Amino acid sequence: MSSSRRAVSGSVPVAERPAGGPLFARLMKGDVVIAAPKLDRLFRSALDALTVVEDLRKRGVALHLLDLGGDISGNGLSKLFLTIAAAFAEAERDRIR
Repeated sequence: MSSSRRAVSGSVPVAERPAGGPLFARLMKGDVVIAAPKLDRLFRSALDALTVVEDLRKRGVALHLLDLGGDISGNGLSKLFLTIAAAFAEAERDRIR
């Protein structure tokens, strides 16, 4: 990683990250975000995950996470799986702390 880029913990809400907040603020209907290879690299809070995904869904933006097989903002089944996966990511963060 270059010195100009700094790692940010997944426990920091997306909107508060140096690159995350500005990126998500600029997204428009029809945009597709391929955000991370794994959900727990993007979110370590179930509430943040659900809030961000719902916001993007309402704005017509697709969010793809590779470990979950693609667009996680699409339908009810995606939301159910996201909720469960995000809860596990949050529990893992709490266990590590």
